[in-house]
Amino acid sequence: MLLSRVADSLYWGARYLERAEDTARIVRSYTELVIDLPTSALSTWEPLLAVAGSSVLFEQQHEGTIGELPIVRYLVADQHNPGSISSSVESARENLRTTREIIPREAWQTVNDLYLYVGSNAAGGVERRSRARFLGHLIGECQQLDGVMTTVMNRDEAYELWRLGQSLERADMTTRVVGVRAAALLAAERRKADGDGVADIHDDVQWMGLLRERVADVPARHARADRRRGGRPIPAARSHVPTFGGELCDAHPRGAEPPAPVASYAPRDGRVGARVGRVRERRRRRRIARRRDGGRPGRAGRDRRRGARGIRPIERVSRMIVDRVELDRVLERTGTGPS
Repeated sequence: MLLSRVADSLYWGARYLERAEDTARIVRSYTELVIDLPTSALSTWEPLLAVAGSSVLFEQQHEGTIGELPIVRYLVADQHNPGSISSSVESARENLRTTREIIPREAWQTVNDLYLYVGSNAAGGVERRSRARFLGHLIGECQQLDGVMTTVMNRDEAYELWRLGQSLERADMTTRVVGVRAAALLAAERRKADGDGVADIHDDVQWMGLLRERVADVPARHARADRRRGGRPIPAARSHVPTFGGELCDAHPRGAEPPAPVASYAPRDGRVGARVGRVRERRRRRRIARRRDGGRPGRAGRDRRRGARGIRPIERVSRMIVDRVELDRVLERTGTGPS
């Protein structure tokens, strides 16, 4: 049984920490995007406010020109912004402070260390020269906390509420990023295709920056490489036996017919295919030889190296000695032996 107060604190603590991590990823990836784009490209920092949903509040609190430092300061270190990194970490710590008897001790220590680090370094993380270090440390601490909760916390109602808040916040931020950044890129591409005089938007760099914001750049590269290879299936060993909790468990009852395995990967290159065929043939012959020799691997080959008919040299010598002794006895009985 979990109290509603504890459940609410766990849910919102997970959401605030996920919000802080997502905001840090968005600011970091957008900074890298601005650095990658040429100076001739028109770049503005207002999409960050649209993603965070703080455009109206920012305009009410700030008058004048909108530049890089005011927007980054508002998203990172502004205590008056409830969605900034500083406010999110502080709210997460306040919520999790009342659930210290539920969450692991290492998790609370990580949250407290993160709160102290953000409180003392948030102002310095606004400048571009120290921004990457500050945001990288913040993301690393959040990932460490996620690892602690995954490996140490019991799989009970508290853990389910933690995952629920984290997943909802992640889904909300993903829809915001795709809705703002992807829509703007698609609109710019359409205007460029219509010949409205739009300059080069460097869509490949911007799309990669969009994927990097949601940690989807590496999966996108793998998917593109799979399409270039022809979209062939990935090899799966024992596809009918899933993993659960680090152990293997059968997905079908005993005695039942297992489902058909996934098609194996067949290389395109003929030379590679021939080489694989030769290796499989050698393995098949070794298995047959092991069955013939009683299950001892390599016995037939060793016997061939030891001598004819599979007899060891020491056995051959001993048999020669026995044969010579029996021959002498026979000769003595017949009287034809040496005197």
